[in-house]
Amino acid sequence: KKLLIEVDGDYWHGNSEKFLTLTDRQLKAQENDRIKDINAKKYGYIVLRFWESDINNNILRIKNLLENCILHNSEDAIEQITQLYNLKNSNYFQNYASN
Repeated sequence: KKLLIEVDGDYWHGNSEKFLTLTDRQLKAQENDRIKDINAKKYGYIVLRFWESDINNNILRIKNLLENCILHNSEDAIEQITQLYNLKNSNYFQNYASN
């Protein structure tokens, strides 16, 4: 499988942990992300998304997660790994993976 890694800015992509009400621009960015993820999956990519704040606050966990994802490159393994690390990305990834 091919792996696509996206880093989404908390503001521009409307991180619900940071913003209770989203702007039209944030909603549009989220819709664009969904479309991008659907198209990526259609072409055989597994999509991992990280919030800017996850990168800033959990860089070692992100590094370990990415290393494990590369070593065990399957959708099931990646879902288990994201849950194991209990990052916000896990919920974000699952939301988009189901679309």
